[in-house]
Amino acid sequence: MPRFALLVALLAVAGACATPVGVTREDPKVLYRALSKSVLSADTPSAFTEQLLRRRGLDEAFEKDPEAVLAELHQTRTSRDSDRLFALAELSFIHGRETHKRGYLLASAVYAYAYLANPERRTQVAPAADPRVRWAVDLYNVALTFGLMESSPPANDVDRPRDDVLLTDRTLDLPFGRIQLQGRPEQFVWGGYRLTRFIPLIDYQVRACATGIASPASGCRSPPRSHPSTGRRRTERASAFRPPSKCR
Repeated sequence: MPRFALLVALLAVAGACATPVGVTREDPKVLYRALSKSVLSADTPSAFTEQLLRRRGLDEAFEKDPEAVLAELHQTRTSRDSDRLFALAELSFIHGRETHKRGYLLASAVYAYAYLANPERRTQVAPAADPRVRWAVDLYNVALTFGLMESSPPANDVDRPRDDVLLTDRTLDLPFGRIQLQGRPEQFVWGGYRLTRFIPLIDYQVRACATGIASPASGCRSPPRSHPSTGRRRTERASAFRPPSKCR
């Protein structure tokens, strides 16, 4: 009887002391997708940002009041400031997309740029091996594109609203200040053609055909013609986006 009681006690203690951290086997592809995800490939931030929120006890707070958490992270500097900047870039992008608030999308681009230019990150032993470097470059471009996008009403009941990226000189509000955009007209000339309309290519999927076999049956057509930039005739549509030459 004493041995049975001791065994029950040991089992109870073992069950009560189960740790929240454990190791289980998983498909390597599933693990790699989880480790390589970013805010651009999923609806959730990267593992780097999730870890930062958990270390600070802010994961649940961000779900309840994201703007308060973003303001707190913005004002707090740490010994690893590059981690904070990248987390701010991802979290601002998430909140900006969910709420359609332009200021947070532009703030995401600012944080991504600050992360890339951060002296601490650039002095690391192997900064190029950090996947956040590539993600920050893409996040800067995408966040800036969405932040400068304007929707125009459709011309008729059939067409969809038109989304254009406006590269005009203007001052836009951020959650923590303002950003002034200044462009140079000479930079809007590409291959002898003046670009007058900019559309976000992230919303389009390109279907390519092999050279020399394009035909109406294959669904491939020759690209539309555009006119050289002479000061009087302009192209109506540009298929590429370049950010303003100067942001401050």
